[in-house]
Amino acid sequence: MSRPEQTIAYRVYWQGKDLLGTAQIEMPQVQYMTETLSGSGLAGEIESPTIGLTQSMTCKMTFTSATKDVFDILDWTLQPLFECYSALQNVDESTSIRESIPYQLNIVGRPKNMSLGTMEQGKKHGNDLELEVTRLEILLDGEPVGKKDTGLRRLRQAVGLVFEGQRPAGRRPRPDGPQRIGENIMEKTAQATLSAPITVQGKKTDILTLRRATLGDDEDAMDMAISFNRGNNPVTVELCTLSIVTGVPYDVLRTLDEDDIGAIRAAHNSLRPTKPKKKEEAETAAATTQGEGSTASA
Repeated sequence: MSRPEQTIAYRVYWQGKDLLGTAQIEMPQVQYMTETLSGSGLAGEIESPTIGLTQSMTCKMTFTSATKDVFDILDWTLQPLFECYSALQNVDESTSIRESIPYQLNIVGRPKNMSLGTMEQGKKHGNDLELEVTRLEILLDGEPVGKKDTGLRRLRQAVGLVFEGQRPAGRRPRPDGPQRIGENIMEKTAQATLSAPITVQGKKTDILTLRRATLGDDEDAMDMAISFNRGNNPVTVELCTLSIVTGVPYDVLRTLDEDDIGAIRAAHNSLRPTKPKKKEEAETAAATTQGEGSTASA
């Protein structure tokens, strides 16, 4: 029998970036909504939980000091998904062998308030950020154990991942602007001009810069569409791909009209590599060019 002991280490990711400086996380408290019942057959009153309905849940993050990412979280136009990966230490009571198992929390939440902490010489700030949790997904040893959904789309599932206080291998960070973290991206880019400015990472712009998509981007786009339960919808898959190569959140792209999406699509297609000509076609083209050259010389 395995007995849990303590948390070995944890990391928090937001927008595909490691939230460095996170000192402590106060997990959400799951509390069901109840109704007071009384009457015949009851010896007084009881609080009866309502199936599937929970009270408001909050998550509190404490940071050692102020960072740019902490303030960026306050931007409601950005992706509200927080991923917390941790390693729990367990001991086998029959053999006394200790091991670690993955424990993951996926939280969709919006900032309710933020404390700038205290400023004292030689002391840390202790910034506090409180989130209103609208979706909570818990995975223990790779298996989902519970979730709360208030209408938002499903979170991306993490199936069969094993990690020990680190971001699991094979799981790419989410898009961060025009490039991904820790990956070599082709330098070739294109731009698309929108009919009206949109807010991206706290800045208004009407010009989007796209980079050339990789095979891994196509794979990630399909995974994202599947997490929305729309893996068979080509429009959803395309929007997920465009979100990755532009760094614009999926929900923001959904608000654009057809002309703007068409401009982004055209820029994206311009970056796709052209198919190499077949051998026969290449030889025919070369012969035609040589013939034209000989005629011109004559």
